[in-house]
Amino acid sequence: RCIAIRFYPLSNESFRKAVSSAIGQEHMDSISSLSMGRPGLALAGDFVKDMEWFKDLLRSMLQGESKEAWADKEALKTWLDMSFIFLRDMVIFKITGNESDMLYQKENGTFRKKADINEILDTYKSLQKLRGLLDFNLNKSITWNYVSNMMRVVIGNG
Repeated sequence: RCIAIRFYPLSNESFRKAVSSAIGQEHMDSISSLSMGRPGLALAGDFVKDMEWFKDLLRSMLQGESKEAWADKEALKTWLDMSFIFLRDMVIFKITGNESDMLYQKENGTFRKKADINEILDTYKSLQKLRGLLDFNLNKSITWNYVSNMMRVVIGNG
């Protein structure tokens, strides 16, 4: 005897009104895009900090650094989730050439390199499979090397 009530994402204007007191205007565009009209999601985390963390680790991967960057499974899950947005943006840019359709990389032109759409999609699928395997006890070092290699192939060596 329950009734399902669906809550749909807010329009951009409504979203901005809902979160303007909690989020500074400086990062509103990025947070609005990444949370896709969901104020609860925008207020639950620190997207700006997460984006910087993601980009720092990606730069380390592209430079061939070997390190254990993920403290635990949750950190790896978060990074992979952000990589999905990143790869989505790469495909969108390859198709449209238009930055306004991108969620994440608007300011990040250095990562729009050589890969074709099929390579990007293959990488996306591989990372999705990896995310599904996180319930198993994956070796962080091997996972780092595996993901680094895929990202270097898709993006280039920096």
